Amino acid sequence: MIAAALLLLQVATYSLPPVELPRNVSEEPEIVWYPISGSTRGELQREMALHGPHDDEGAHAGMTRTWTNWHIHLGGGNANPCYMQTIEVTVHDTVTLPLWTPPLHANSDLVAEWGRFVTMLGRHEAGHRAIALDAAGAIANALAGTPSRASCSDMLAAANAQGQAILASTRERQKQYDVDTNHGLRHGTALEDIDRR
Repeated sequence: MIAAALLLLQVATYSLPPVELPRNVSEEPEIVWYPISGSTRGELQREMALHGPHDDEGAHAGMTRTWTNWHIHLGGGNANPCYMQTIEVTVHDTVTLPLWTPPLHANSDLVAEWGRFVTMLGRHEAGHRAIALDAAGAIANALAGTPSRASCSDMLAAANAQGQAILASTRERQKQYDVDTNHGLRHGTALEDIDRR
């Protein structure tokens, strides 16, 4: 019963914050929790390294993966200039975070430190999410401002080129965000050693 209550407390520690979406942008957000076990800081760190999300840089305690796509509906065509009629940009983002169910009689300081850690890790990942949503807004604005073209195929090619260019610069922004924050360590995403307090 106590372990179940602690599990509910841990899951409730972080949820995706509500955001105001840019015009013509929708989001499909998701949190994925990967379970870990342990009763010490070292054990929890090892579990996160083993079971946490991986990329080409290695294992991470948390990660945000985003995928952005757009659908445009064109008007005109044939003998008339082709123009942008409607734009829909969708961001699919998945935030992966660790889920620790503290064992019975877990160290209360470690439980408190875990709550702080997961909250700060979630906030760091929210920064990645914000970058993706900002980029989606930039794509929507760029596509809306695409001037009419003589043919719809030219219009579609121009719109897709703009969107892809924004996504390319966004990938660089995401990398720079991790450099600037040292993958969130400057945001407090290290699981602190409670014995040194």
